[in-house]
Amino acid sequence: MGIGGCHHWDFCNQTCDDQRYQKPKLGYPVTGSSRTAAFRKRSASMPGRLHDADYAAFVEHLVATRKRLGITQADLSQKLNRPQSYVSKFERLERRLDVGEWRLAMIALGQDPAAMFAEVCQDLVQSDAVESRKKAP
Repeated sequence: MGIGGCHHWDFCNQTCDDQRYQKPKLGYPVTGSSRTAAFRKRSASMPGRLHDADYAAFVEHLVATRKRLGITQADLSQKLNRPQSYVSKFERLERRLDVGEWRLAMIALGQDPAAMFAEVCQDLVQSDAVESRKKAP
């Protein structure tokens, strides 16, 4: 970019005061801007890893286990040393858990992560078999 933010960029030494010609700022869109709305619209329309059926099965299993044990989101968040919103967001698929976080959540629920992982995988294999039978002519 030219000196002083000129719209001629790198090959000019002029100074421009016009805001239209300032170098664009990099980073996340400013909240409330039209770029933010476009970003959200694009993100919402793109299928993402947060909504992957296999991933959702792991989260659903974690939620079902938590409810079956009578543990609240607040109780689980306290055991994980996180805010309650952390648990709420991953349960609503607004935040993605990695494998390590899922494992810690299962341990906090007093469950064996390996056994729970195997159980979810078995459920996925069974649901895949049902889906393949539905698609067969």
